[in-house]
Amino acid sequence: MSYGDGYLVRSSATTYPDGWRLDRHDHPWGQVAFCNSGVMQVVSDRTAWLAPPTRAIWLPSGVAHEIVMKGDVATRFLYLAPELAAPLPAEARVLEVVPLLRELILHILKLRMLHPARPEQDRLARLLVDLLAQARSIDLGLPLPADRRALAFAGRVQAAPGEGASLAELAHRSGASLRTLQRIFPPETGLTLEAWRQKARLIAAISALSGGDQVSVQYHQQIDIAKIRQVAEANHIGEVNPAYENVLSGGGEVLKIETPEGKSGVLLAALQKAYPAAGLEKVGEDHIGASIGREIELNALLAVGVSMLTILIYIAFRFEFGFGVGAMVSTLHDILMTIGIFVLTGHQFSAPMVAAILCIAGYSINETVVVFDRIREELKLNPTGTLRDVVNSAINKVFARTIMTASTTFLAALSLYVFGSGVLRDISFTFLVGIVTSTFSAIFIASQIFYWWHKGDRKHVEAHADVAPKYEWTGASKASR
Repeated sequence: MSYGDGYLVRSSATTYPDGWRLDRHDHPWGQVAFCNSGVMQVVSDRTAWLAPPTRAIWLPSGVAHEIVMKGDVATRFLYLAPELAAPLPAEARVLEVVPLLRELILHILKLRMLHPARPEQDRLARLLVDLLAQARSIDLGLPLPADRRALAFAGRVQAAPGEGASLAELAHRSGASLRTLQRIFPPETGLTLEAWRQKARLIAAISALSGGDQVSVQYHQQIDIAKIRQVAEANHIGEVNPAYENVLSGGGEVLKIETPEGKSGVLLAALQKAYPAAGLEKVGEDHIGASIGREIELNALLAVGVSMLTILIYIAFRFEFGFGVGAMVSTLHDILMTIGIFVLTGHQFSAPMVAAILCIAGYSINETVVVFDRIREELKLNPTGTLRDVVNSAINKVFARTIMTASTTFLAALSLYVFGSGVLRDISFTFLVGIVTSTFSAIFIASQIFYWWHKGDRKHVEAHADVAPKYEWTGASKASR
């Protein structure tokens, strides 16, 4: 590519297969790395960035990097002349791609280059810089250590973020002790060893949302999960998630393996070659492309948003608006806590998880309504008590019931987690986390938000609900506070 001929922006568009690597290089112009499908990982000396289709990576001129493709990646690269890129950040970062920026990138690719001699192209170049400068920075960069042993540990975690091995075991495989790595990581990455692994898992989960395959396999002889991962690593398949699941209709088990997009056939062939006695035979395959992955994400957000609005409206009519605010905040707390713990423990987010999380939302609102109903009863039964006393009394009276209900539900979900497998195990794990968070929020969040909403003023509650008692006297009351 030639430079210095007066152009403001140049572009290139190429589709690369999964695993393709653009070796280490740099550019004299600033680069916007965007992909229309698939996921890119851009690695510099000390940081690895991830760019799903809704994100772009800004790379200033002179930043040496390599790019690894995860899935079939349709890359869309823009190169900005140094004088044009001067207002943009001097550090590489991941940027949010809003619809206007995305359409502008695709339009510039159709034009191929932008020259300042053409006024309409000059305006497009200036608009591009403005949108890039205003784009929200997303923390999808994973700092990398410089120490050889720490870098080996980082590579193992990135290769298999969902692996259940302990930190001590991974450290031993990397040729270092756990205490050594715990000492190295904070000064070199700014994160503790535990926090670094959690962030690596979170970024891997975001990558998994972009798409993948799931192949169902019958077998005569069971293969150890660790050996399946070893075959995948030896054949450069990427992150895989094998699990043995019970077939509910006819008994027996089936092996289900989640792989990166387009890799299920390669892995199955490698397993059949490595373990011919196992008698592996494919009985089904599901594919989730990048567009479907984004659809799942959008539908999940839409489902949660609609459920929150519905809860607010229902509780506002059934009780009072302050109760609705408390219920909505506590339910949102339960959903976010469940998703966060689910991802940080290495589980993969999928469509069944959306259904499980909505079930948690229903369980949460049920527990909250029980407390709210008791508060409303206490407001009628205790006409002279302060709002603080009423709320405390209501919580004390339903506390035992809430704990017993949560305990029995928790035990039922625990049995599914212990004896189940595959998706059933993930769903039951979601239930276990959701039951704990829902019980906590029903007692310690929902009522407190209701109290805060009314500023601790009982008369404010009575003025907006059907709980105001009929006093046989007139005058001031101690119940105002």
